[in-house]
Amino acid sequence: FMCTGGNNSAAIEFFDLVKKNHELAPIMIAKFFGVLVDREKKKELARTVGLSLDPSMEDEYSIWEHLECMRYLELLPTTNDVVLMRKLSELMSAGVPGISEFVTGDRYTTLKGKLEYNAYAVVNTADGVKVPEDTEDTHVSDNMRTSSSSGAVGLSLYLISSHLTHDCDPNVEVTFPENTDKAAVRALKPIAKGDELHVSFVGTGLGRETRQKKLSGQYRIACSCDKCKAESAAVADTDAVADAKVEAADDKPTGDAEPEAAGASEE
Repeated sequence: FMCTGGNNSAAIEFFDLVKKNHELAPIMIAKFFGVLVDREKKKELARTVGLSLDPSMEDEYSIWEHLECMRYLELLPTTNDVVLMRKLSELMSAGVPGISEFVTGDRYTTLKGKLEYNAYAVVNTADGVKVPEDTEDTHVSDNMRTSSSSGAVGLSLYLISSHLTHDCDPNVEVTFPENTDKAAVRALKPIAKGDELHVSFVGTGLGRETRQKKLSGQYRIACSCDKCKAESAAVADTDAVADAKVEAADDKPTGDAEPEAAGASEE
């Protein structure tokens, strides 16, 4: 239903509107619903004809259940959201009759909030691949988890990796070893059994104030990880030393001070 070929006017209007608003969330939401419908149709077909399901479709939890467990940003729907949601509903109804009742405004806003909190930047580091300079036209998103300073080539949501929480000194990172959208989790340090896995939602090379600002602005996180605490304590120690030096300088007599002791001696 997202194909713009064959005079699919609904798809053409939808993508033109997305491009105009420079938002990837509507496309990802459309793909999410498409995957959801496709998997359910394949399951129904397999049950009808008595075929065994593909192992990748026999998860203990459904896609929707995975999504329900994810954290999300509470967003207020914008005028653009209302328009895009309506266009998306029209687009999907043409291919999946009756689904417009499922694509409600509240559900669209919730999905957008989950995407903006949990989506990862897809980074391509293959030799010979030139990542476009980050401009207004090529910028992927302001809301995406990335610990790399390299430019992102896409945005993706992962049912497992998106459950990883943030730490400014992470013990794992999400990588793309095949330079596709297929993600892998790589350990950055020794991990003991039972340890919680953490990724960094922002660049690990950023200073504490910049990290705090990004985390607060994009994810509403007031980070108090060990790295932030240590850097905050170091800043406090530096400020205390500076204050002590200022106080010592204030207490030191100047060259123009009256020599009281000498005067007393002359008496």
